Amino acid sequence: MTNQPEGLPRSADPAQVNDYDGFAEAYSAENENSLVTRTTSGPRCWPSPETWPAVGSWTPEGQIRFGPGYSRPVLRIESPIATARLTLRPFLPADSEDVYDYQRRPEVARFMRWEPRGPQDVRVAVEQMARETELASDGDCLSLAVVEPGTGTVVGQVELVLLSAEHLQGELGCVFHPAHQGKGFATEAALAVLGLGFGALGLHRVIGRCHAANTASAGLLERVGMRREARFVGTEFFKGAWRDDLVYAMLREEWPDRGRAAAT
Repeated sequence: MTNQPEGLPRSADPAQVNDYDGFAEAYSAENENSLVTRTTSGPRCWPSPETWPAVGSWTPEGQIRFGPGYSRPVLRIESPIATARLTLRPFLPADSEDVYDYQRRPEVARFMRWEPRGPQDVRVAVEQMARETELASDGDCLSLAVVEPGTGTVVGQVELVLLSAEHLQGELGCVFHPAHQGKGFATEAALAVLGLGFGALGLHRVIGRCHAANTASAGLLERVGMRREARFVGTEFFKGAWRDDLVYAMLREEWPDRGRAAAT
């Protein structure tokens, strides 16, 4: 019997799938309410069906659909994703007021490449993030608003950047309102996005980078299970001083154990 990945339709043998349109139709019939679309086109698909990742606990079964239209896997967010306490969804123009409440703050902008933002700058930023709903090509960014369901307030943002489709490399990033730090929200949102990267998109490696003095970001990357790989000294003259950068990373093979441990 074929060792069939959990995320594939039960009617399809991944070692013998050549009709990708038919494969997509078979999967979609079993997963009508998918939240995340992962689309491919053949006959040569990247990666091959045998290597598509299983759908584990971090990417609930039913969130992935396969379909024609692309030469490699594409991750597209179509509707909100619920975690234990939060909702992750694409940004909306109406989110500008909530985003302004944290992006205007000097303590938030301190380690960012932008200065504290005014209302117009935030509107432009939110409009840009609202368009960032798909990972298809190198450099694409998936930006998600982190919403506290009880209040409907956007308390932060979490991002996944596709650094290299060929080499299955991604990068995690996030920004949170200071009033909502210390509650585990950033860890919860980051774990969900790592699950999308490793589970739905099939990334091999995800990194996180931060200013060496940004102890909050470094602590978050360590809490989600990433290892510190490097400290780069004097990488650029940043806001009046030379900047050091820390680089953290995790491999897909490490994700199940480290992700599970971080969530407990």
